[in-house]
Parts: sequence; C-alpha cells; structure tokens
Amino acid sequence: GRDLQLVMRTASGKRPAAFEIYSRDAGKRDAWLLHAEGEHERRHAGIVVRAVRRRSTRTPRATDLRSPTPLDRQSGALQTRRIMERRRIGGSPLSVLIDGPQDGPLVLCLHGFPDIPLGWAPVMTRLAAAGYRVVAPWMRGYAPSPIEGPYDVASLGADVLRIADALSPAAPVRVLGHDWGAMVVYPLLAARPDRFASAVTLAVPHPFAIERNILRHPSQFRRSGYIGFFQLRGLADAAASRDDFALVEGLWRRWSPDFDPGEGYWSELRRCFEVSAPAPLRYYRALWHPRSLAYLRRVLSSNARKLAVPTMYLHGARDGCMSADMARGQEAYFGAGFEQVTLEGTGHFAQIERPDEVTEHALRWFEPARTPLVGAARPRPARAGAFGRCPGAAESGSTR
Repeated sequence: GRDLQLVMRTASGKRPAAFEIYSRDAGKRDAWLLHAEGEHERRHAGIVVRAVRRRSTRTPRATDLRSPTPLDRQSGALQTRRIMERRRIGGSPLSVLIDGPQDGPLVLCLHGFPDIPLGWAPVMTRLAAAGYRVVAPWMRGYAPSPIEGPYDVASLGADVLRIADALSPAAPVRVLGHDWGAMVVYPLLAARPDRFASAVTLAVPHPFAIERNILRHPSQFRRSGYIGFFQLRGLADAAASRDDFALVEGLWRRWSPDFDPGEGYWSELRRCFEVSAPAPLRYYRALWHPRSLAYLRRVLSSNARKLAVPTMYLHGARDGCMSADMARGQEAYFGAGFEQVTLEGTGHFAQIERPDEVTEHALRWFEPARTPLVGAARPRPARAGAFGRCPGAAESGSTR
C-alpha cells in the first residue's frame, strides 16, 4: 500500500547494468528478480533494490553468481574462476551457494558475523574437488535470504534442517560452522544427532565452555564489548551503518589482524549489509532473550551434557574476537569423538585466511571411518518440533 523511492548507484556513480530485487514482503520472500536495464530511480511497493555491475551484456539468470574462488594468498584478491549455482532449496526460505557433484555426500557451511557465504568459497571449491556436494546458505537476516526474524538459535537451526532434509533426506550430513554458524551447530547436534555424521566448528567453542571460562579470563569481556553495544537498539543500528559500515569492517580487521580478503569480498559484504542491516545485529539481541537462553541451556544439557556427534574444533591463534582460553576443557561436552586444533598465525576468519588447512582438517574428520554407527549408540533425537520456534520466543521485532 505504499511506494518506496529507490535510488540506484554503483561505486563509480555510473548507471548500473543490473538491478537485484529482494522482497521484504513475507508473502513474496521467494521472489527476487534481475533486470538487465533500468532507470536510476524506480518506484515499487515493499522491495529493496541493489545495483550490481556485470561484465556480460546478456540478461543474467537468477541462478547465476560468480563466486570469487580460490583465494590468492599473495595479494589477498579473490579470483573468479568458477561459477557456483545460487538458488533456494525445497521448503527452506534461505538462498544458498552450491558446488560439487550432485550425488556427493552433503556438507553444509554456515557463516557467521560479519560474513557471507562468499567467505566459505575457497573451502567449498576444495571440498567439491574431493567429491562432496557443498551448500553454503545466506543465513536468515542476510539478503538475499529473508531478513525478517525470528533470529533465535532454534529458528536458525530449523532453517538449516530444512536444507539438510531437502538435499539429504536419508543420509546424515556433515557440517562446518563458523562464529554464529558454530553457535547454531551445537544445539543442532544436541537436538538432532541422527541428522549429522560429523561436524567441524570454528572460532566459537561450546557455549558451556565459554560460560565456565569467561570469569577465569575476564579479558574476554573486553573482546566481547561489541555484543553489549549491539543491545542498544537504534544507536547501534545507526552506528553500524555509518560511513559505509566502517564499524563492521573495523571489527573484521581487528578479529583477523594483518589479513585482507580483497576488495571483491569487501564489496559483496557491504552490499549484503546495505540490504540486510540491522538484521545481523539482532542475532545478539535474540541470543540474550531469557527464553532463548533457557532453550539453549535445556537442549545442550540433554544426553548428560555431551554431544553425540564427532566434532572437531578449529581456533586461530591470533583470533581477536574469541580468546583461545574460552575453549579450555570443552572436550568434556563431547561424547562421540572430539579434537581441537590451533591454527598458528591465523585470526578469526580461518576459512578465508587458511582454506587449505581448514579443508585438510575437515576432510580428515569427514572420513567415513570417523562416523559412528547410526542406531543404539546414538541418543534418540529430540521430540518433533525441537527446532521449531523457541518456545515462547518473541516475534521478529521483539527480540531486538
């Protein structure tokens, strides 16, 4: 019932070659279009438009996406040598990047903050070459996936399960989770161990380990100060968006010091945040909602507080976001095989900084010999609906 004036622009100020249109209307969340040509200004109800530049003069298809892989370690530039497919899967509302053979074992790659599936592209290329079918979704709150909530871990996990059920309904899947992706993985492994063969998490250890260690190592409170700031609705939202998301980029650079992923990555990250903000910040507000915390504790406390899926944890020795001290003793929370690896000279975004090492460790962990038998050795999955909306959780806007 209202028109929005949408101004197209590119970094150079030239007329864009294509418009990417995302619907904010919940009833049209699966509809997004590419227009080969258009005016600088358009009027349309309930949409957000992003200007994109393309070399090709042909009308782009909705399944096209040039993914910058692999990472050039010398210059930090992201190369565009492969074309990955981008689409939606089955009943999942999320848009995903897909690489690898269609009949390969499924691997899910879940990104964190501030990141996008492009951050997984170097690892995806290597896993695909090893025969895996690799899927990396734009998590809820990151366009072109729906940017409306809810953002509690139960709802985020439900999004992931829909992808797994659509692409691998019978066989357990493998999963990599970085940062917020790791936070989603832990309760998923606890609630639905029958759906996962093995897991690799990066940069964020088991929540119970963080809870136990943070008072022993209070310097983590300083590192995590941004979380408190993000609770300030309005103020934090405005600050994060100012100066082309300089605050967000500053966090990224502080967390992975002395590493530059290249302008191609920064451009894609800014474009995503231009459409998505402030949704990525609302993850942190949803996490601290009392009902969300209670749900997380209840799910992780099942099975004698031990996860029944083999899990590897990777941590960068130079991580400026999460201290390695937070991971001390977390092996106590894993009951089906656990290994922890410290990556020297690596910051928070290990999958971008050290894709070869991350892939090497993941492939070793994903070997069939490390996958336990599905059956009596595993606990029964949580009751149906365990990864639906967190019981009593607020709607999209109320957990901000």
